[in-house]
Amino acid sequence: MKKLSLLLAFAIVMTFVLSGCSPSAQDIEDAYSVFGGANAFGSELKNPGTTKTFAIGGTPTGDYRDAAINACNKLNGVSTKVNISYNTNNTTGDWRMRTSTSGDIASNTKGVEYNTSALGNYYVVSSDIVIVSTYCDALTANQKKYIALHEMGHTVGLKDLYNPGLSSSNNKQKAYDYILDNKLTVMLSAYFSKKTEIHALTDYSEYDKRSIKDVFGA
Repeated sequence: MKKLSLLLAFAIVMTFVLSGCSPSAQDIEDAYSVFGGANAFGSELKNPGTTKTFAIGGTPTGDYRDAAINACNKLNGVSTKVNISYNTNNTTGDWRMRTSTSGDIASNTKGVEYNTSALGNYYVVSSDIVIVSTYCDALTANQKKYIALHEMGHTVGLKDLYNPGLSSSNNKQKAYDYILDNKLTVMLSAYFSKKTEIHALTDYSEYDKRSIKDVFGA
């Protein structure tokens, strides 16, 4: 009887723990209403229509090249309105991903042009993604993929999600904390600022994909 009671107690505890780890549909909706959709984007959007081919020849190599290819493929698969390709031979161009030994983790330098039909009236017309090998060499292959996904997200206009720094009872803060705790997006800046907590997502989350589709179309 004592053994049965212990097993029952363990089962109850595990049920509670597991249920607490699973994002609820309503919590996700609440978070999405605050930070998802158009709210996930900055003031510019990638110019839709023609395919953007990223040059990934030269550097990156190894894990970095795998991360670059993965980011191109994953973003290209989100929406028929977002067309991303890559070329492993080209080393220069308006659209490229490369590695460098200077800088802090990674960056995405974008060129924009004015267009009244774009979000915030600006289109992204070029994107130079740099992943800093001096720091990132120590990361796992999947963590490198996360960084490439994050930076590629900026290419279509997704912005960093920062901690609003409000009261814990504030609805906006609750939404952010929920997204952070459940790792609902690759655009969380916390994984870069804390550095040791870079997450190993290897694809855009359903939350990210929904934002892109809501803005660009399926």
